[in-house]
Amino acid sequence: MAIYDQRHECMNREELLQLQLERLQATVNRCYKNVPFYRRRLDDLGIEPEGLQSLDDLRALPFTTKEDLRASYPYDLVAVPLREVVRFHLSSGTTGAPTVIAYTANDLQHWTNLVARNLAAGEITREDVVQIFFGYGLFPGGKLTFWILAAAIETPPLFRTFLNDLSVNFHFAVVVIFGLGSQFFIFQTGGNGHYFENRTWFIG
Repeated sequence: MAIYDQRHECMNREELLQLQLERLQATVNRCYKNVPFYRRRLDDLGIEPEGLQSLDDLRALPFTTKEDLRASYPYDLVAVPLREVVRFHLSSGTTGAPTVIAYTANDLQHWTNLVARNLAAGEITREDVVQIFFGYGLFPGGKLTFWILAAAIETPPLFRTFLNDLSVNFHFAVVVIFGLGSQFFIFQTGGNGHYFENRTWFIG
């Protein structure tokens, strides 16, 4: 398996656990300091950021629910000044208020590195052609995959187009497919498994 990030992917267990703890502490401290929602939530539970001394303390932290995201529309969960935000992703809002995710330039760089590590682990290179089935609005990782790769094809995420778009595999010599597990299941059970012979499927 190819290694993209030698430093982080080859850490020994002790170093990895220490890095995870430091990042957990930094994240909770940042949220407590900059986001009133999280400060109230942690105060209500009697949790002080300084009290997080091990990864086991993660169990005490509350979940952020879909309702929390909706109730915080549009900026209440943003932990940095808006001048540092370079991109927003919004849900469709068809079942309620849209949920908002804000990205800084540093966030996008982290996303890019993680997607690149994923691709490298699958032995995908710039010589490969990738077909992306899920829409960009649904999964930001799809967009970053598109940016990283030399040749990527986005196809519409509507069900009725899936089978028609399979022909793209042959026309463009696709060797890698990014999509949802449900799409893979539909293709396989629908008698279209031959479209995926000798191809790598990344399920998101």
